[in-house]
Amino acid sequence: MLRPNVAGRQRTGRLALLYLVTLTLLYAGFLAFDLASAGGARPGVRSDLLIFGLVAVVLGAGGAIYSIAPAPRAVGIGPQGLVLVDRFGRRSDWPPLGVTSVRVVRRHPAGKLARAPVESVELSAPGRRTVGCLVEEGLLPSSR
Repeated sequence: MLRPNVAGRQRTGRLALLYLVTLTLLYAGFLAFDLASAGGARPGVRSDLLIFGLVAVVLGAGGAIYSIAPAPRAVGIGPQGLVLVDRFGRRSDWPPLGVTSVRVVRRHPAGKLARAPVESVELSAPGRRTVGCLVEEGLLPSSR
């Protein structure tokens, strides 16, 4: 049975929003500073600002995707093994918990970023690469 990872998704979503707001404020500050400078109104500078803006959009999109990716949408534990459904709907099947190791790397308390505690965990199994993810506390049995 799959259980939703509400707090993990909240935390990553709010971190992505914080990142985008900070990036936007920095871009607006650089833009205002450049436009207020002596050569800020020249046509060549305007095209540089456009390129700078496009770089900011690419960094914003890439950073937001990078920050939300570690939180699975849902987690399921069954006799067949562990199932993770990632943020984009892809399903990842893992061996049963006796074979798959779950290690808590860090615990994040409930607060403004998530309504419930969140754990940064590492999943590892023989023949698979180690994967890190953010899950709501209690979704995965873990060892410290």
